[in-house]
Parts: sequence; C-alpha cells; structure tokens
Amino acid sequence: MENRKTSNAPVQLVRLEERKFVGVPITCSFQNVAGIGEAKRFFEESRNEIQHVVKADEYVCLHFANEVVFTYLYCMEVSVLDTIPSGMIGFTVPSSRYAKARSKDEDPYRLIHTYLSENGMESNPNLFALESFRFGEEESKYSADILVPILETNRLK
Repeated sequence: MENRKTSNAPVQLVRLEERKFVGVPITCSFQNVAGIGEAKRFFEESRNEIQHVVKADEYVCLHFANEVVFTYLYCMEVSVLDTIPSGMIGFTVPSSRYAKARSKDEDPYRLIHTYLSENGMESNPNLFALESFRFGEEESKYSADILVPILETNRLK
C-alpha cells in the first residue's frame, strides 16, 4: 500500500480483491436523482435478512454515474451469494486498485481526484466507487472511507 499526502489528508492506493455484495439498488435519471431515501429505509428495515455478512457493523454504498443515469446501492459485503432477499440484488465487484481517502475537513472525492490528476492517473469509469460506513454513525462523505477505482494500465499493474 502506498501512502502520499494531498493537502492535510492522506490518499492511499489500495488493491481490493474481488468482493460480493447484497443490497438495495436505486437507479434514476442523472438529471433528476430521486429515491435514495426510500432505498435507504428499505435497506435498514431488511438488512437482517442478508445472509453470510462479512462485517455486521458496516455497510457499503456503491455508486456509478454517467451523463444519463445514476445508480446507488445500499449493501452489505457477503462471503457467499447463494440467497438474495426479495427486493435486493447480489453481485460481485472484481479486484481492482482504488484511491482511498477519509477526511472530516475536506471533500474526500476532491482530494482523491486531485491526487490522481497530480500523479498521472485516472478514475475507472467502468467500476463502482465505494463509501464504507459504520451503522450508527452519520452517513456523510465526511464520515466514510471513500474509495475511487483507478483505471489500470500496464504501467500501473
């Protein structure tokens, strides 16, 4: 793992191995993002139905967007995808490198994108960004581990 500082918060380069998730998705128009609150409520009410949970005190929000659609998922990491509760989806995220940051003072996404730009790297538009939260804490980018996928080239592998 590499550690480098951008501003006053560290940005780390990490490799996450393949991970499995089960959760509640919401997909909507990028121009009119709606439905996240309802998805969160359903997730909170139904999360105990998720089996094979890896970390019971943690949930992960994955998101993907382009100019047309925005997708956001409230999930828990699982070890096995054999049972998917009604109204949820299960999926696997492939192994990849990520830039990781956590900052209470500065926008962690800005820190990561500045770091990537300064180091000749780009985010991978084909993978989800991840926000890792602990149950009971405020849900905000300022209280989460933020992971942005890095576009891998032969030079970066």
